Amino acid sequence: MRFPRTRLATLVFATLASGLATVAARGQQLADYEIGYTEFRTNLPGGRHPNVATNRACLVRADGTDRRVLVA
Repeated sequence: MRFPRTRLATLVFATLASGLATVAARGQQLADYEIGYTEFRTNLPGGRHPNVATNRACLVRADGTDRRVLVA
């Protein structure tokens, strides 16, 4: 069975449109999630140990905005 070109084009367009709508909705949902991470200092003299020992706990939204330092 062969699809006419207009039906195939409509099917492809509908699939792409639904995929783009899903991506847009996921982008809005990312703002609801937060990611915690440890940030090391790199400007202290004495090598790796002083820089690792003085790390900071940070939190950022999953879309990359609103970075906060929790514990200095």
